[in-house]
Amino acid sequence: MSESVASLLGFEPKKFIGHPEFWESRVHPDDFRQYSVDVPILWNKGQRVFEYRFLHKDGSYRWIRGEARVIFDVSDKPVEVMGYWTDVTEQKRMAEALLRSERLAAIGELAGMVGHDLRNPLQGIAGAVYYLKTTEDQGLS
Repeated sequence: MSESVASLLGFEPKKFIGHPEFWESRVHPDDFRQYSVDVPILWNKGQRVFEYRFLHKDGSYRWIRGEARVIFDVSDKPVEVMGYWTDVTEQKRMAEALLRSERLAAIGELAGMVGHDLRNPLQGIAGAVYYLKTTEDQGLS
């Protein structure tokens, strides 16, 4: 376990080694189901990419992308897991902001279409009212 985990997650590497419950207790509850599905796939297929929120030592959740590969010995017995973790919190925030702005743009476009669809019949009604007023004023009714 690399020392860089301390800067990434706030905990010393020794907290993780041999303590899967330490790790699992800090995976966000909404992400834990997928995480618990992905771990057996890692052991069966030998590699896996994970994305989940992890509770940092400072109390905030960080999005972590982990890529892991199981190293097997000559008798196909797992010896260790090698991989790396990347903090993708900022990318997730930017993706959410982009999605939010796309939704707002779609709402704006929809509002424009609704406004256009309402304006067309209203213009016809306004024209008819104007015509009736002018013909009434001229005594043609």
